[in-house]
Amino acid sequence: MSQNSKEKEDLCWKKSDVRYLSAEEKRRTLSLWESCFPEDSREFLEYYYTEKTKENRIAVIEKEGEILSMLHRNPYRLHVKGQIWESDYLVAVATRKDCRGKGAMRAVLTKVLEDMNREKMPFTFLMPAAEGIYTPYDFAFVSEGKKYKLKEENVQYVPVEKTEELEKAARRMKDWLKTRFEVFTERNKTYAEQLKREVESEHGQLRLLCREGRTAGVQAFWGSEKQEQRLLYAPDELCEIQAGNPLIMGRITELQTFLTAFSLKKKGKLTVLLEAEDRWIPENSGRFLWELTETSSTVIRQKTAVQAAEDRSQVYLRAKIGQLAQWLMGYREPGAIWTDLPVQTREQLEQIQTVQGVWIDEVV
Repeated sequence: MSQNSKEKEDLCWKKSDVRYLSAEEKRRTLSLWESCFPEDSREFLEYYYTEKTKENRIAVIEKEGEILSMLHRNPYRLHVKGQIWESDYLVAVATRKDCRGKGAMRAVLTKVLEDMNREKMPFTFLMPAAEGIYTPYDFAFVSEGKKYKLKEENVQYVPVEKTEELEKAARRMKDWLKTRFEVFTERNKTYAEQLKREVESEHGQLRLLCREGRTAGVQAFWGSEKQEQRLLYAPDELCEIQAGNPLIMGRITELQTFLTAFSLKKKGKLTVLLEAEDRWIPENSGRFLWELTETSSTVIRQKTAVQAAEDRSQVYLRAKIGQLAQWLMGYREPGAIWTDLPVQTREQLEQIQTVQGVWIDEVV
């Protein structure tokens, strides 16, 4: 018996054991959250289970009425190169300590990934406790968390309280993001309201930064025991900016929709004969004809084997799903991912306009 077969035989839980909780059942996961994430305060959890669970979905495995494993799908509207995708942020991926190593997390996570594919959700993301937990499921880092520190002393702080201040904070955040990044979550009044409640659950504050009578940025602090900066969106001249560490891992969940967000850097046409490999979502694996121009692209699944390209308007690429995410999200260059690429192939792939900047700093 092979090692992989032995591992599968040893697993107790399967995707068929996974179900989504109803709205009335969601608080049943609270005890598992408290045992797996003891650093979260009671006030923060009350905020989370009052506000965030209104719209999220929680997938679980349970036995005799006890939640053994869970994953929360928190919905966000994600701006991607001018498009808006409905995308889920995966949080609170957890299994009861005495039930680990029996395939519960694998069952929950792979069930959710397949569901996202059926729902035509192109992309999902998470902030990993450890990279090694998620790389086996083809998640890959797609962004780093830069650190911003306010250096300007001549700034006034205005706590965000009124409706017009919430709207102003949302506009300022969105304007700051769209001039710097091509991937970020939607900012609107509802987002600002929820962010305000989120930081206040940890004795924090959301505030506007004003200079010379004008709004210059948005800042938030929080922390029950020690106050720390939750976010800072302000002009670069007011900030000290430091490079950050890898922060957010992402995964393509519906490949064909994902690919249509991309185009060429300049006028022309390029056909990519793509052989994609996805170990967990079969619909993402296979052969695709991906045609790009300077304004758009189309993707068609192929039933027969694709052949290596013979002219400059075509390129053949064999890629794993995680490699495609890192390349197209602008995190790594083609030559760094596929080190044995012929020079001509690398130059052809570099004609494609990948994402210029990813900024995802949500906590839950």
